[in-house]
Amino acid sequence: DNKTNGIIEMPTGTGKTASMFALITSYKAAYPEKVSKIVFCTRTVSQLEKAAEELRLIMTFLNSHLQTNITSQIISARRNLCVNNEVTTNNERIRIDACCKKMTKYQMPSSCRFYEEYEKSSTFIKHSNPVMNIEDLLLYGKDTGICPYYGSRAMIPISDIILCNYPYVIDYRVNEELMRHLDKNSVVLIDEAHNIDDVCVDSMSIRIDKYILDKSLENLNLISREYDKRKEENFDMFEKEYNKLISQAKGDSDIKHVKRTDGHSTEKLINCLENVDRNKIRSLDMVPGSLRKVTHFFSFARRLINFLLNIMKQKDVTIQDPDAFLASLKSMTYLEEGALIFANKRLQSLLETIRFLDSEEITPLTMVFTFVEILALFSKGFKVLFEPYFDTGKKISPMIQLVCLDSSLAFKTLISVTGSIVLTSGTMTPLDLYSRLLNLPNVTAISIEPSRNSKNISPLIVTKANDQSSLTTQFSERGNDIVNKNYGELLLELARVVPDGIVVFFPSYSLMEEILTEWNKLAIIEEILKHNLMFVETKDLTQTADSLKNYKDAIERGRGGIFVSVARGKIAEGVDFKYHLGRCVLVIGIPFQYTKSRALFCRMEY
Repeated sequence: DNKTNGIIEMPTGTGKTASMFALITSYKAAYPEKVSKIVFCTRTVSQLEKAAEELRLIMTFLNSHLQTNITSQIISARRNLCVNNEVTTNNERIRIDACCKKMTKYQMPSSCRFYEEYEKSSTFIKHSNPVMNIEDLLLYGKDTGICPYYGSRAMIPISDIILCNYPYVIDYRVNEELMRHLDKNSVVLIDEAHNIDDVCVDSMSIRIDKYILDKSLENLNLISREYDKRKEENFDMFEKEYNKLISQAKGDSDIKHVKRTDGHSTEKLINCLENVDRNKIRSLDMVPGSLRKVTHFFSFARRLINFLLNIMKQKDVTIQDPDAFLASLKSMTYLEEGALIFANKRLQSLLETIRFLDSEEITPLTMVFTFVEILALFSKGFKVLFEPYFDTGKKISPMIQLVCLDSSLAFKTLISVTGSIVLTSGTMTPLDLYSRLLNLPNVTAISIEPSRNSKNISPLIVTKANDQSSLTTQFSERGNDIVNKNYGELLLELARVVPDGIVVFFPSYSLMEEILTEWNKLAIIEEILKHNLMFVETKDLTQTADSLKNYKDAIERGRGGIFVSVARGKIAEGVDFKYHLGRCVLVIGIPFQYTKSRALFCRMEY
């Protein structure tokens, strides 16, 4: 009623999600004019699926008593909702997105039949089913022939409850679709919100290494060749594009005379700004003269990439404010801020003109332009960090990082357009920390400890192996064959006596890969497989989903399984290893923050 924000801390599995859905749907049913849209967002797809099941139970109960007409819609990425086999044969998200856009945006002869059906249909979902999860959407899409990805998005304006992942309310590159349908009567519920600070910072941080810069030059040469080919076929199209860019220029205003602010000034980030003259922002809609001709644009891009490649040759660590980095960039290349801000926009215009379809191939070039765009738009809340010997976990490589220090920058848009935001998680202590980090005003915070009588967990801390050597994952002992072998033997002993499912958590992917490789050499995995099948979480979401499904199947069939995963990974949050799916949990080491990280030092100082 007061349009304030909330923070709720309740332990995992005690009913936070069900309680929130029960309250907000009942309130919506009682006072429909006071609540317009309800958005529920969480980190992973598996958590989203769980939330949909909770909401389905609540809505079934509510409708049996009140006969409400509250509708809901779940939205997700193409890789989760695509039903076209030609697209889903790709494993990587970028390739799936690019393939979909290629088949739908330009309407080629081989365009997607599911998209065509969506274009013809006036409605997508029958409201007889108040809550559909991702699996329901896929089945519905296959049955009707309508694309679930575009169809679910088309339902956003007429749905009361939207279920989605964090990026749809946080990441400025994808949040526009949902944000324009929210108002001061909307309520946003953010579950597992102990992650929200990291998500906000990551959404506006960019890493560029030498490989990305080399690929960017290749991308530029590829586009240049395509441009030359198209120019010979039809020069007029480029004249039209140039005239269109000229017509967008308004009066004599020049972008370089506009002062930078502490927030973004491009159209997608307009809501990040506070106390800024909106007319001044609108004058930034034009592409500056130095980018309008294609030859000038290519020259600009090469100078920019070569400047960044020269930085890669340095031998010393440097930490700079955006202003200092830009001053250095300008003095070496004579590039203006306006050109940096509009580089991406100019690139997209050129790609559309030459009908360049393989957008996934030029991801490195897009990353470089996004790097300088954010750099030129923000004067505070960021640092530019160069490390000549950055450890990626796979190799040592020079790395330029644009590090976002202020998570409230990504959260500003959400605060400005919604009425109430509620953050919930099992661990939100100290409660005032998140409101300060996110600059969240008017907060009511509460920590709820439910009473529990059942003692169904027997914890054990194992510090020594059978040979009395220490079991530890501290950095100095990484790569110690004896320690790795002892961890394997501990798991083998558990596999002999624990029925059903065992879940194993490692502190990081790199350590997990290292130890599994060692176990394989020592034939420990071979011994484990005599008792339980083994499944591993990878960074590939599709592979991990398959591994999880097969793990559950193995346990259901009585074969037993061990699921090896990473703490703070996709599996660690949002998957219920309940009953026989998780008879025993083995946590190898503690996933501490890497305290030597220079980016972390910059953040702490900020």
